[in-house]
Amino acid sequence: MQFFNEDENRLLDQLMEMIIPADSHSPGAQAAKTSFFADLMVATSDDGVKKQWRDGIRLIHAEATRSSLAGALEKASRNEGNPTTDLERFFALLKQMTSMATIPPRWEYTRTWNIKGNTYLAAFPGCTHPEHLAAENPEVKTPDTV
Repeated sequence: MQFFNEDENRLLDQLMEMIIPADSHSPGAQAAKTSFFADLMVATSDDGVKKQWRDGIRLIHAEATRSSLAGALEKASRNEGNPTTDLERFFALLKQMTSMATIPPRWEYTRTWNIKGNTYLAAFPGCTHPEHLAAENPEVKTPDTV
């Protein structure tokens, strides 16, 4: 850890997993090690950003002490679209960091799903399943509807 201490990292890890939990088809924030990403990003940021994170962690920890971690996160997220308190602003920051940390890098897309990305195509091969086009667009004529 470069910026957060062990307790702060543990808290962030739990919060981030609550924001993006593991499910039956994908790992969650803990598996993506989002707290380590946040640590690196905050450690290399200016003092103002570092203060936001220290204060935000302190606020959410204090709220969790009064209720629960889930209760604190719920309270922090209430006005997500228009945060008015420091706790709500921290939630917006936390959620943004969690989301950024879980976006796979470009090489992961190309390796896992064989996506070529911004590649020039000399010709577009088109859909090889005309029944899909007909189902979505009844006006499209396919060999079986002509």
